[in-house]
Amino acid sequence: MILDPYGQFIKEITAHCDISDKTILEVGCGHGRITRDLARHARRVVAIDPDEGALQKARTQINAENVVFLRCRGELLPFPEGWFDMVVYSLSLHHLAQDAMRVSFNEAAGLLGEHGLIVVIEPGEDGTLIKAEERFGVGDGNETGEKDAARRAIADLSGWRIGKTVCFQTCFHFVDQQDFLESLLPDYKSKSPSLIRAIGDYLADCTEHGRIVMHADRRMDILLRA
Repeated sequence: MILDPYGQFIKEITAHCDISDKTILEVGCGHGRITRDLARHARRVVAIDPDEGALQKARTQINAENVVFLRCRGELLPFPEGWFDMVVYSLSLHHLAQDAMRVSFNEAAGLLGEHGLIVVIEPGEDGTLIKAEERFGVGDGNETGEKDAARRAIADLSGWRIGKTVCFQTCFHFVDQQDFLESLLPDYKSKSPSLIRAIGDYLADCTEHGRIVMHADRRMDILLRA
């Protein structure tokens, strides 16, 4: 699987935020796909994730001197006050429990300087990949409730306002059905043949130039101090 092969995340971030020479905290870095692009512009990126396996993979793929990977939960941010210029939630806010979202936001706000920004990138509602997640339970499955909770947490953040909301679409490339299953349904061998056939039929409509091409909507909220 190739995530965001055209770099749409960083295009949208840099189009609407000045990250040049900034110190950035990335919450929920995963395998480091967005981290790598942030590091090309920022002075320093501290990338955190609670999954040590994901961090290990990120460390093997990214060896930039201005990046530090740390195992840390999104609602426990043990950094000095005012240390960062920006906090970026990379498709991670909705993975926190509802109470933890508010805790994380409050802690993030304390880590930012006077003109700091909170940037929240979350899954949207449409796209062939999102529909596959909802229909077949692949990837992160149906996250409608979690996404709704994240939007409420953003709207309810005291002392901050949404300065801008940007909607965009990102892309995923899969070599073939096998690549899709291994990437998004690792236990597919234990699933029913009828489910695998249904997934195959769905993917057939997503085939372009000999590979599977899927899309997912994304929403980026840029939060400013009120």
